[in-house]
Amino acid sequence: MRTISDALTEWLIKSPFIEEAMSRDILNLSALARELRPGLEKQLMRDLSDSAVMMALNRMKESVSGKRSYLEKALRGVGKIAVRSGLGELTYRHSPSVYYCLKRLLESVEEDGDAFITLTQGVNEITLVLGEDVMDKAVRFFVRETLIQSLENLAAVSVRLDESVIFTPGIHYGLLKPLAWSGINVVEVVSTYSEFTIILEAAVVDRSFSILMNLLAPSR
Repeated sequence: MRTISDALTEWLIKSPFIEEAMSRDILNLSALARELRPGLEKQLMRDLSDSAVMMALNRMKESVSGKRSYLEKALRGVGKIAVRSGLGELTYRHSPSVYYCLKRLLESVEEDGDAFITLTQGVNEITLVLGEDVMDKAVRFFVRETLIQSLENLAAVSVRLDESVIFTPGIHYGLLKPLAWSGINVVEVVSTYSEFTIILEAAVVDRSFSILMNLLAPSR
């Protein structure tokens, strides 16, 4: 038989901001229990009391607080941050000829060790995040392709993670969560084995850098 905790766990997965508020102990659990009880009764098909729901929420609060503490400790002092400004983004419809365009673009910058290019390929489209000095070349080489979106005035915050935390569950979530909590929109994310790059609007990159620096700073 499914328990109240089972139902609450499913609900919490869909409500990450509630989970964060719970872990920070800034949520009125009594009021939340009253709000959730009718829906839980329908889901579990039995009558519940507010106190039973609140007890389950209290047990869950201990769990999410422990998870938050675990992620924060895992991230302390194990990452190096770099910022790259002057970026843009181009998204094109996927086509057989797009690889030839990409080949020409890469050949044009092979002598430029400082060129910034990332490629993300989906099923129906590809996205390039480029230094603005490469944008004009890309537009020329992809001129016959179908442009879906073009963005300018972007910047990147790249976090180079220590190998000791790369396979830690939720490590990328731990980096993105404080940005979402601060109302910062993430345009794209790009990752390699040990680097996690967050593409943002240039106007918020300084604030994002500060937030991530505080998150990754070694414990004193």
